[in-house]
Amino acid sequence: MKNNRISILGQSHIKRKTKKSPGGKLIALKLQKKIKKKRCIDNGNILPGLISRNSNSHVKKSISRHSGGELSISALRNKIMKCFLREEKKLAKKILISKKN
Repeated sequence: MKNNRISILGQSHIKRKTKKSPGGKLIALKLQKKIKKKRCIDNGNILPGLISRNSNSHVKKSISRHSGGELSISALRNKIMKCFLREEKKLAKKILISKKN
């Protein structure tokens, strides 16, 4: 029979929960890590449709667009809008300089 009593030495990284058995002994139960969903880098929203990294599922889903598994749709839209406005600003400066000359 396996010895399920608590052994503290060298196992601080494993989270355990103590439980009393019907015989009166304390038994250590190993707790598994909670599976966390993937989140957006910018705003921290949960990305829908993706399976988390540490799940044991064989299905690996991915999003095919640019920054697909990292950014949410709204964050990606804001990023594209900022880049577009930055390019527009550069073009406007060039036009103003050419009109002055």
